[in-house]
Amino acid sequence: MTYKQWCAIMPRTEEQKRAYKIKAVKHNLLGLGMVIIPFLGFLCFTMFPILLSFIISFAKLQSVLIETAVFKGVGFSNYVFVLKDSYTWYAMRTTLVYSTTAFINLAIAIFLANVMHKKIVGGKIWLVIYFLPQMCSGVAVTMMFKWIFASTGVVNTALMNANMQPIDFFTDARWFMPAVMIMSAWQHCTNIVVLLSAFAAINKSLQEAARLDGATEFHVFWSITFPQLTPTIFYLLTMNLITALQEQGVFQLLNTTGVGPNFWGLTLTFQMYRLININLSYGWSCALSWVICIFIMIVTKINFWLSKKWVSYD
Repeated sequence: MTYKQWCAIMPRTEEQKRAYKIKAVKHNLLGLGMVIIPFLGFLCFTMFPILLSFIISFAKLQSVLIETAVFKGVGFSNYVFVLKDSYTWYAMRTTLVYSTTAFINLAIAIFLANVMHKKIVGGKIWLVIYFLPQMCSGVAVTMMFKWIFASTGVVNTALMNANMQPIDFFTDARWFMPAVMIMSAWQHCTNIVVLLSAFAAINKSLQEAARLDGATEFHVFWSITFPQLTPTIFYLLTMNLITALQEQGVFQLLNTTGVGPNFWGLTLTFQMYRLININLSYGWSCALSWVICIFIMIVTKINFWLSKKWVSYD
């Protein structure tokens, strides 16, 4: 029902109509005042940099002074360069391998959330312990693991005390990525908290009916519990996957040889950073940023398409 239709059914005096309009204007101004500041922030600090990076990706720029950008004769040469550059493909390899941590971490979180959902002793204490890494600075956590996996760190000291050979985690190509994945698994325990909420919303009557029919706990979980968890799992997988595809800080802090052993310390976003700070080419870096953007959009689209095969919203 529109305002005019409502006024036809419930007639008002002119004074009441005027008071209503003044009240409506006040509400609109209040809403506009609450929205305008975040919107201006979005335009200044998000939309403008996005448009500027797209423009610079078609220019030759080697300083922070935008007026020195040269557009003539550049065209798509920046994109051609980053797509032909071997460093880009090494970074792509590392990024794709590291993105598997989204699946590994989620599998660990599902297992731990399932155990904690069964009301184990000290469940709240364990929940606090699992969530603590999320409260710590990512830089501090990375430096802590850098010390743990150092040549004279906790792990290698224990290995040497057991008369075993120490492992060069940050210089050996075979061990660099496993060390990073262990650290990633320790850091991403927020998934457990979200999954516990999903476990709490599961229809218990269906589980009990299956048990009465003789189903084992494995079949109850796989056929009844897991399908009800899939919307939450899909959300967490999507967010974690996008985050993993943009990882830079961890690799940058762990690197002791610039790009890591056999380029395993080089991700796409780290390479984007290096193009500015080492090659002094803002054009190349902006072009790579848009390549990364398109790549993430493609991966996310594939993820959404595959979700139709396994996510249940019933």
